[in-house]
Amino acid sequence: RSVSAMDAQIEQSDIMRIGWEFLHDALSRALPMPNPEDEEDNTSFGGTTKVLTFVADMPAYVGPGGLMRITLGIDETSSKSQLVLTRQRYEAYEELSTEQPVQRAVLIEDLDHLEIGYFGRLEDDDIASWHDEWLGFDALPNLVRIDVAPAGAKAWPRLVAQPSSGGAPLGESDTQ
Repeated sequence: RSVSAMDAQIEQSDIMRIGWEFLHDALSRALPMPNPEDEEDNTSFGGTTKVLTFVADMPAYVGPGGLMRITLGIDETSSKSQLVLTRQRYEAYEELSTEQPVQRAVLIEDLDHLEIGYFGRLEDDDIASWHDEWLGFDALPNLVRIDVAPAGAKAWPRLVAQPSSGGAPLGESDTQ
């Protein structure tokens, strides 16, 4: 039994590491792209404390390369809350788009806690700070922070990533 428990722990650790590396890389490649479903949305980036959606230019070594719409969020359709990552090819023009398959990966089968935060300026004259949501802005946040804890297990290391096209460069007064 101890070998099986250790194997399960190693498998969960590998899923965490691979999922976190993919998400960090994807966020680092996030680009502001027009949302074909909402002509007022110029970034296709949106996030709350429980859901994050963005477009990233992914390299071919992680599967089909090119622009992908990536979503991290909670799926509560089963008896347990799951942390789910989806990706789908991004089509800039709705009239040219074809129905693209959604690739889905469950990162945590039984989720206890998810909290996503966004660092940046909400308006031009604001000082950059952490926010619970990033919706409807013309720039990506400077940083994205993700905290996750599986039920009955140790919390995953905090992920902090900087979108490649994040908002205005941080000034010295912004980081203090």
